Amino acid sequence: MKTFGNHVAVDRISLSVKQGSFFSILGPSGCGKTTLLRMVAGFGNPTSGDILIKGHSVLKTPPNKRPVNMVFQHLALFPMMNVAQNIAYGLKRKGGFTQSAIDKKVNDALERVGLPGIGGKQVTQLSGGQRQRVAIARCMVLEPAVLLLDEPLGALDLKLREHMKLELKQLQSQFGTTFVYITHDQSEALVMSDQVAVMNKGRFEQVASPQELYYAPASAFVAGFVGDSHRWSGQVTEVHARALAVRTQTGQTFRAATGDGIHARCGDHLDLFLRPEAINIDLASAAALPPPLSSTS
Repeated sequence: MKTFGNHVAVDRISLSVKQGSFFSILGPSGCGKTTLLRMVAGFGNPTSGDILIKGHSVLKTPPNKRPVNMVFQHLALFPMMNVAQNIAYGLKRKGGFTQSAIDKKVNDALERVGLPGIGGKQVTQLSGGQRQRVAIARCMVLEPAVLLLDEPLGALDLKLREHMKLELKQLQSQFGTTFVYITHDQSEALVMSDQVAVMNKGRFEQVASPQELYYAPASAFVAGFVGDSHRWSGQVTEVHARALAVRTQTGQTFRAATGDGIHARCGDHLDLFLRPEAINIDLASAAALPPPLSSTS
């Protein structure tokens, strides 16, 4: 839990992230996701509760001693250093490595992110996607237990952002490192993640696989936030063992299967969410539509 005065930024969250997985925290701006990430990184402590990495509390461990690294939205590469110097910086600060060992680790990291031989280039000579991979290499060369990514694709153009989604997932699988990814972009979370936590007003609404979030949302917020959907308000007119009927305010009646945790009675008012791809228009429905307008000359 994390509070700022009377404001609760992170509210009684408990989660466990599987080692070697790609875990995303998805939510709107101001929901508390970056505050949560900063606490994991050590840039802030929770008001109450604990943070464990590999079973050990890190509350008293400073940021530079935690087994985590962080990729920021604007990458924070050092413009006065070339690519190799950027990647080697953490190794030199950590100490205990000879120059030949550092050079080998830097070259290996560049090879693994698909940028061999560019160590001598300046940061300003790189494309947006190349800078992204250099920032990841700078983190991964230190072999962290967890890599934290705070909306790292937000500064890229749309085409490059779409390409980097797939590349990030491939890099995560290749390194086998646990990725914790912060985003407000649902497509990023759904494409890359093994598990997604949907966050709202400081709390997790649901933690599940992308498929489960889309097809079996646990709350109205998740149903409306994840994917596209049509929303109707209506009243329950029939209740069966695993199904119910809802009549909307505009007169349509929908029959739907009910999932776990949905307990409704006739007369209850509820919101109905319908995915666009679940809508079928048959010939009978088409015949009931008014004829098209005809033009007159």
